[in-house]
Amino acid sequence: HVNIQPSTPYLNLKEHLPWFLIAVLVMILLVIPFTLLLLFAPLLVRYFNLTKIKPFLDEFQSCYKDNFRWMAGYYFLCRLIFLGILTAPVADNGSKQYSIQIISIV
Repeated sequence: HVNIQPSTPYLNLKEHLPWFLIAVLVMILLVIPFTLLLLFAPLLVRYFNLTKIKPFLDEFQSCYKDNFRWMAGYYFLCRLIFLGILTAPVADNGSKQYSIQIISIV
């Protein structure tokens, strides 16, 4: 909708807020739990019986060695952090670029 009318203020109660709430709900219910599941899957598989979702986890983690299967979740976590920084509504005085550079090093 911003492409059609770019003068719409950010998070306008009438036009942007419903879409913002849907996006936050999807993040909370789907994206963050999936990322945490991939991140902690080696521990969960070791201590709990997760035979039903093990084939699903293997699709994402099979390219890594057994000791580094948590890297699939780490990849998605880094993407979430970068997305949060890049879409944050802050004044653009170079702080976004500096933040991305610092987090890339870490």
